[in-house]
Amino acid sequence: MHVAEQSSRVCKDGSLRWYAGDTFLIVFDFHLQDASGEPVEISPTDVAEVCFRDYKNEVVAKFTETGSSAIEVGMTSEISARFKAGVYAIDVRLNGTYVTTIMHNNRVVVE
Repeated sequence: MHVAEQSSRVCKDGSLRWYAGDTFLIVFDFHLQDASGEPVEISPTDVAEVCFRDYKNEVVAKFTETGSSAIEVGMTSEISARFKAGVYAIDVRLNGTYVTTIMHNNRVVVE
């Protein structure tokens, strides 16, 4: 017998994993600092973006939030259905006065 692991989960290797068809909510909350260690202020027009891509580099799902350092990734049943078992990539970016890439091409595994 094989016991299922928590779904969704962030693994030791930094990958995000879940079982196909699962629904869940993950909140990314960014606390960025500038080069001198001061907190980066998020303006009301800054846009945080989380983007999932498949092996063909096509967007499978995209989530955005304006004016906040937190972005909710809600895997509803409709969105989760787009993710068949396989390997995907996740990018996280903050678009404001400057474009700041927080995660690029990080591994996502749907089991």
